[in-house]
Amino acid sequence: MTDAINFFQMVFSKNNFSINKTNRAEIRLANALKKDARKFATEAKAEKLNAEKAQKIALESEEKKDTRNFAEIALWHSLLAFGKYRQAAARFNEAAAFETGKEKEFSKNAKQMSKYATEAENAVNFLTEFLS
Repeated sequence: MTDAINFFQMVFSKNNFSINKTNRAEIRLANALKKDARKFATEAKAEKLNAEKAQKIALESEEKKDTRNFAEIALWHSLLAFGKYRQAAARFNEAAAFETGKEKEFSKNAKQMSKYATEAENAVNFLTEFLS
């Protein structure tokens, strides 16, 4: 009889511990979200650099036609960077929702991506006014 009681106590205690832990599927999902977010962040950084180069050329150009063309190119790249940074921030926020032990890191990265998205949005606003 004591063996049966010990067996059931073991089963119940094991179930109680396993409920609180994050399962492997959630950890894999969080890692996939992190990987996806990093991909978006890398693409956004490249778009931001392209926008900065085009904006520099637009501001330094002496011909009005070239200035407008490069400003439009800079605007386009800034819009792409803004969207990619927002997607990266969203993915990091989704990854932070899982209890993997890296929630703070994911939240920190999400805030950083949101900051970069705001900078890209400011560039979009500047270029929109510049083209008007």
